[in-house]
Amino acid sequence: MTARAYLGEGSMASAGDETVINLCRSQRYQGRGYYVSLLAEARGHRPLPDVKTIEELKSAKRIEAVAAKLEERVRETLQHDTSECFELDAYFGHDPADLHPALARQLFENVKAPLLRAQFRQVEGRWSLDRISAIGVADVPGPHRPALLEAAKAYVTDSGASKRPRAIEQRPKVAILWDVNEKHKPSNEGAVQRFLDAAPWVGLTAEVIGPEALERLPEYDGLFIRAGADVPGYTYEFARRAESLGMHYDVHI
Repeated sequence: MTARAYLGEGSMASAGDETVINLCRSQRYQGRGYYVSLLAEARGHRPLPDVKTIEELKSAKRIEAVAAKLEERVRETLQHDTSECFELDAYFGHDPADLHPALARQLFENVKAPLLRAQFRQVEGRWSLDRISAIGVADVPGPHRPALLEAAKAYVTDSGASKRPRAIEQRPKVAILWDVNEKHKPSNEGAVQRFLDAAPWVGLTAEVIGPEALERLPEYDGLFIRAGADVPGYTYEFARRAESLGMHYDVHI
């Protein structure tokens, strides 16, 4: 439906199990795209992107944090020596030009917005992320529309499969985020084991997951974060993803 229809449709107000994929330009504060995501959250829908993602794209610190996560991939894959600037579009994590599929996928994993445009700049022979924008359908070139359609279909299909409800008799499943290699762990191995042992006694199934398991979060009903809670670190990404999924989570401080 159009953004205008969604914003004005009172019958959409009841919360359901809907996900709103916002394909409007959402970069401008208090623009129509911004209000679509804001209203979706108020209605209990799951917007992509959510309001926090839209606001964080204006934060230099957030862009620096994403740049740090992409740095190794950028160094390995960007080989555009004829210019000092390079632009990459990512539609649901897919590169429509099919030149940098891994980089586009990693960009989407770190910035959950359906249509992204990343600008990279080369300084003294070294490429780095300079800017990220959440673009709209109107910004997608005509030749890229088929790629966008295929990427959207793939995302909806994969998301539906990952969120397929489990049998009603199954116990709720809780993930415990813990990194065995972390130097100063908030919880030691014994404490984590006690969580695992106690879970069945309160009707839960618990499993320890590591920093690489971000995309598996939809498999779980809750998240216990037992790792360092620094804002630019991976625990922040887990907390944000859990929040966007409507998942109960707890951060150990």
